[in-house]
Amino acid sequence: MDFVIDPYEERYRWFTNSENEVKCDHSKNSDLQTSLCECDAKFAMDMGAVWSDDTWDESLWEHRRNENYSLDKEGVCVNADKMWETKNDNCCGDYPYRFPVATHGGTLVCCPDGSVDISCV
Repeated sequence: MDFVIDPYEERYRWFTNSENEVKCDHSKNSDLQTSLCECDAKFAMDMGAVWSDDTWDESLWEHRRNENYSLDKEGVCVNADKMWETKNDNCCGDYPYRFPVATHGGTLVCCPDGSVDISCV
């Protein structure tokens, strides 16, 4: 793994440039902070590209003040305990498209194109 951090605790500095792009290369950021910022910025930009207020469903938003919340998490969500039984032991791709991978003892490899497979063609 590239860094061992708690992404909920690690903070970084960012800014937007004149083209309204999120920039993470603040002089006070460490390499770790810059990498985390780039991943967060990529997620935010990708999410913004597909987001539509027309499809917002308040019943799926769990908040103590939301009386309309009705998601049956037990019936429709993946069990997080089962999902994380396999430990991620490698990283694949380049920032900001980098992601953790469980290689299953070397069964899976990270390919030059950023995909994960049993072998690279």
